[in-house]
Amino acid sequence: MYSPESQEEKLVEWYTKSNLKIDNEIFFFGRDITLENSKKVELENSERKFRNFFNSSLGLMTIHDLDGNILSINKKGLESMGYSENEAKDLNLKKIIPKSNQKEYQTYIETILSKKQDSGLMSLIKKDGSLTYWLYSNILDKDNEGNPVVMSTAVDMTQRTLLERDLNRVRQLLDHTYEVANVGGWKYDLVKQKLIWADITKKIHEVEPDYEPNVETALHFYEAKSSYPKIKKAFKDAVEKGIEYDMELQIVTQKGKTIWVRCKGIPEFVNGECVSVFGIFQDIDERKRYTLELARQKAIFETFINHVPASVAMFDNEMNYLTLSNQWSDEFAIKKKNVIGKSHYEMYDVPAERKAIYDACLQGQNYSNEDTIYRTPKYDTDQHYSWAIHPWYINKKQIGGLIMFSQNITESVKKNRELKKPKRTPISLVKRSQSF
Repeated sequence: MYSPESQEEKLVEWYTKSNLKIDNEIFFFGRDITLENSKKVELENSERKFRNFFNSSLGLMTIHDLDGNILSINKKGLESMGYSENEAKDLNLKKIIPKSNQKEYQTYIETILSKKQDSGLMSLIKKDGSLTYWLYSNILDKDNEGNPVVMSTAVDMTQRTLLERDLNRVRQLLDHTYEVANVGGWKYDLVKQKLIWADITKKIHEVEPDYEPNVETALHFYEAKSSYPKIKKAFKDAVEKGIEYDMELQIVTQKGKTIWVRCKGIPEFVNGECVSVFGIFQDIDERKRYTLELARQKAIFETFINHVPASVAMFDNEMNYLTLSNQWSDEFAIKKKNVIGKSHYEMYDVPAERKAIYDACLQGQNYSNEDTIYRTPKYDTDQHYSWAIHPWYINKKQIGGLIMFSQNITESVKKNRELKKPKRTPISLVKRSQSF
């Protein structure tokens, strides 16, 4: 009804009562319920909005009592867990929490009671038995009857949690791999002027775990005479010119040990300006020293082979040339660079009986011949050769190929033949002998 006084529409609740003493007399009582009704409508709208928000929420929203009984759950939460609305009536947190986490559930209830709220990561079992992970934030409240209930909101973190676990496993594997390979990382932030070393990098430098390096101290670990100038220039070029580097240099560790390391640096530029340099740092001392020693041994071997006063050739187990002496090159009129890696069978028409000898030697036998006749491109006539073949070994059991020794004995054969020819005695000597 309209109120002239306030010039507003009012909502009035009317009551009637008959006068029992006087017939046909009725009393009317009116109560202004405009404000009361307004609050009621506002409350209904609020409840409707909450219900709509509750049901349309993308996460998991529940209301449960302190015994774990789920009193209400949103539709999206039901779908995520794989349950129907009818099944939701019998849901209890204790039933969908893994058995291994039951103690944690009791701790959660105790925390809710004491602090009135709790948050963290919880795992729940879906209807199909699969495990899910939820990031929750819960508060303690009361229902209309004053009973304590827990209002819970949670976000599905299953994919992220599984990815993080996979990443952690990969990181652990990489850390183990880097440790086995003695590979560490490092990064220099030019903006913050801060150098960071990985744990393995510190271990290689033989410094304490809490050691904090800077560019100057890091560079001065390098061997002063040769390595320091090289790394200093490489780092400067990386920062100023954007040139990557990958070098094998020597450092002197904190404990005074000189070792070989591999250092790699990659500059990172933003808007044409270097903001950081990062890379790897690897202990290669054992491999490097082995490589250098191998190179030294090879140089000694090559020098010996090249200058030995004999025709010597070395083959692998496929009869490919590995190396040969200078005298072999001269004797058989071939250039070393033209035959290394090529098969002996491609260079010469080797008879079957000679191939059989080679095969036997590759099985571990030795062979020699003091006088073999054949002609080489250097000579126009047949030559006499003394030669021997021995297998060479990679280890005690594995044969790597053959070593062949050859010597031209043609002149010696000729001299021996001359000496074997009968000689005529001069007549004068015969007469003298007869006179005796």
